[in-house]
Amino acid sequence: MKTGNIRKLFKQDLHIRSFIWTSDSRSIIFQATAKTGADRDLMFRQIYRVQVPGGIPRKIVATTGKLGMMSVSPDTEKLAYLGAVSENDPLAQNVFVIPIKGGKTTLLTDGFKESVQSVDWVDDETLLLKSLRGSKTALSIISITSSSPEGIKEQTDVLTQDLIVRSVRYNRNTEKLILTGNKNNHPTELFAGSIKSGGVRRLTYSNLFLDEVNLAAQEVITWESQDGMKIEGVLTYPLNYREGKRYPLILMIHGGPEGTSLDGWTTGSLYPVQLLAAEGYMVLQPNYRGSGGRGVVFSKGDHDDLGGMEYMDVLSGIDYLAERNMIDPQHVGTGGWSYGGYFSAWGATAHSVRFKAAMVGAGLTNWISFAGTTDIPYEMSVVHWDSWWYDEMDLHWERSPLAHINNAQTPTLVIHGQKDDRVHPEQSRELWQALRLKGIATELVIYPREPHGLLERAHKLDYMDRLVNWYNKYVK
Repeated sequence: MKTGNIRKLFKQDLHIRSFIWTSDSRSIIFQATAKTGADRDLMFRQIYRVQVPGGIPRKIVATTGKLGMMSVSPDTEKLAYLGAVSENDPLAQNVFVIPIKGGKTTLLTDGFKESVQSVDWVDDETLLLKSLRGSKTALSIISITSSSPEGIKEQTDVLTQDLIVRSVRYNRNTEKLILTGNKNNHPTELFAGSIKSGGVRRLTYSNLFLDEVNLAAQEVITWESQDGMKIEGVLTYPLNYREGKRYPLILMIHGGPEGTSLDGWTTGSLYPVQLLAAEGYMVLQPNYRGSGGRGVVFSKGDHDDLGGMEYMDVLSGIDYLAERNMIDPQHVGTGGWSYGGYFSAWGATAHSVRFKAAMVGAGLTNWISFAGTTDIPYEMSVVHWDSWWYDEMDLHWERSPLAHINNAQTPTLVIHGQKDDRVHPEQSRELWQALRLKGIATELVIYPREPHGLLERAHKLDYMDRLVNWYNKYVK
C-alpha cells in the first residue's frame, strides 16, 4: 500500500555503497564501510544483510580486497558476488557464491583467464557472466555444481555476435536478455536477445549520421614483449590507409593500470581515436601487463615493477609495427589519462628518444609526492605497487618521470582538472615546471571545475583541438 511514509531500517552508522533486494522482499543485501572515503570504498567494503521491515545488519561473509556486483538466487538461498582473490588483486574479477544465511564461500572462476564484470542468476544452479576476455567481451553461463576434471567450472558462451557488451540483464520469466553494447562502427546502443539463440538484435539507432561517416578500420593485434609474454592491443589504421606506406603513430594508453582497451567503439572526448586516424595517424591502444581482461595473474603482472616490464610491453608494440614497415619509428607520439598519463610522462622523460610529442592527461609524475596528495594512497600502494613508497623509496623515485628529467627532450602538452582529488594538479605542475626550466617545449592547461577527467563540453572540445594541433606540430 502506498503511504508516502519513510522508515529507517537500522540505526548502525554505515556508509552504504550499493544494495539489492531479495526476490521475496524480506531482506536487503548491501555493501558498506564503517567510514567514508575513496580508499575505504575501493578496498574495505563488506557485505551485510538486513531484514525488512527492520533489524540489525549482519555481515554475511568476511571479504578481502575489492568487491563488485552482487545477485541473489531465485530461491533467495544463495548470494553470488564479484570479488578479489586477495587484498592486492587489482580487480573484483572473480565470482564467489555463499549461502545468504552463512556458510562456506565457493570461488567459481578460479583459473579463468578473463575478468568478470557482472553476474546474474539464470536459475538456482546457473549463473550468467559478462566478462572481459582479452580485448573483447564475452557472455557465458556456468553451473555452480558441475566442473571439469581439473576442478574448473565448465563455462559455455551464449553470445555469438561480435559485440562489446557494456551491461546485461536477464529476465527469468521471459528468458530474454537486454543488453547495451557497441561495435567499431557505432557507440553504445540497446540490444535484445536470448541465451538459447546466441544472437541479439539492435533496438536503438541513436547516431544515424554515423552511417554517412567514413570511419577508419581497426583490429586486435598481438605481439611479443621483451620477456616473451604475448601482449594485445587495438590498432586503428589511418583513414584511407594504403598498404606499404609508413605512417606516424600515436599511442593512446588506458589508465588504471587495470583498465582495458576494447575492440569496439574506441572514440571518446579523452581518447579521440577516430579523429586522430582521420588526421592520418595510426593509433595503438596497448593492453600491457597489469590490464584487465586476462585474469588475476596477468593483472598482477606489474606488481612492484610499475614503469618496468609493463612499459616494455608498450615499446615492443611500437617495434612490432616498425618491423612490419607499417609506421615510421621516427614519428611517434604518446598520450593518455591518469595512469595512461603516467605512461606518457614516463615516455617523455625516461624514454624520450622514442617520442616526438607527448600529452600527459592528469598523469602521475612523482610517485613520492603523489602518495601524499591522492585520495587513494592505500589502493595505489597495495593493489598496484604492492609496496609502500617509504619501504622502497629508491625504486618509487626511480620510476618517477621527474627522476629522469635530464633525459627529457620530448615536447609535452600537460592537461589537468583543477578539482582533481585522485591525481592532484600539482603532479602536472611539477612536470611542466621542470620541462619549462629545461627549455623543452611544453604547455600547461588547467581546466577549472574539472575532476579526474573532463566533464564540460567546452573543455572537451578545447582539449581535442589542442591535442590534434600538438601532434600535427611535433609528430608529423
